[in-house]
Amino acid sequence: MKQLRIKGVQIILVVCLLMGLSVGPPALGATEIGIELNGQEQFYVERPVMDNGRVLLPMRALFEALGAQVQWDETTRSALGSRGQWSVQVPVNSSTVLRNGEPVILDVPARIIAGRTYIPVRFVAEAFGDSVFWVRETSTVRITSDWPDLRLRLSISEIEQRAGPSVVHVENRDSRGRPRRFGSGFLLEKTGLVITNFHVIEGARSLRLVVSGGSEHVVDRIVYADQERDLAMIRIERPAAPSLPSYRGALVKGEPVVVLGSPVGLVTPTTFGVITRSVRLVNGQLFVQTDAPIVQGNSGSPLLNGFGEVIGVMTAQLLPGDNLNLAIPIQEVLLHLETDTQIPLWELSRTGGTMQ
Repeated sequence: MKQLRIKGVQIILVVCLLMGLSVGPPALGATEIGIELNGQEQFYVERPVMDNGRVLLPMRALFEALGAQVQWDETTRSALGSRGQWSVQVPVNSSTVLRNGEPVILDVPARIIAGRTYIPVRFVAEAFGDSVFWVRETSTVRITSDWPDLRLRLSISEIEQRAGPSVVHVENRDSRGRPRRFGSGFLLEKTGLVITNFHVIEGARSLRLVVSGGSEHVVDRIVYADQERDLAMIRIERPAAPSLPSYRGALVKGEPVVVLGSPVGLVTPTTFGVITRSVRLVNGQLFVQTDAPIVQGNSGSPLLNGFGEVIGVMTAQLLPGDNLNLAIPIQEVLLHLETDTQIPLWELSRTGGTMQ
């Protein structure tokens, strides 16, 4: 346990304890609304809402799902989206919107709900040339699009199914091969590298790695270690499992996220939440902050966005506080993927823990 002071307030940094689960803002209507895009159900922590018979969805989630570029214009307080030859401008609390610069009148305007900009689904999709159909029996918006670059958001079960085989159970062993502690890791970017936290492998004389996809490995060497940043990388041969893609773009507060790991020795249980701060500075180091619950053994788990891409490595949580869980941004990990050294585990204690 480490104790940190931020602006004079004492905060205890505890590695991966049990936290509570948060949910998105409540819907305006009582009906649970579904979204389908080309027959695939879309998962959103911030749920669609019904306002006077029209379905609204968070601005960024809708534009990105439809493969559009998205911006926010603070001067006009408008959501801006563009895709191919089409562009739309949707001001908040205004019934007049623009499609390719031409005014269109809406019966329900965009609005701010719980700090997020919600925009009408039908107008935006049809403005880009897509078809929209309302399924009354299931309260589902069904969108059909021929656009080749849709960014389909996955359900939690789909993320677990796709990403689960890439998760690794990491067992820290002593000189006699006895388990000392355990944590999580994951295969990244077809490199054969398992990414985890330094504190998971610290003090080990060997590591037992169980890949959820089916293979098991015992190693006594790693390729990268940074105690201060709490990162470690381990190379395994022929992991017989897929690796996870990474997302290098900007993150947005409120974006849905999923954590897959090996808490309490169980492989790939899933928790979910949202990004509560896209950039959190703690003692001069940058983190992604999320409210997705983590427990003992989640250290080193991948933090995934709604498309199954890694955006961070779960490392710790801040206490006291409510769901203040921290992940190392994946961009920092990507800087070291070309590392190809072989570091014996016993050397880490001799060198103070940082070897690259």
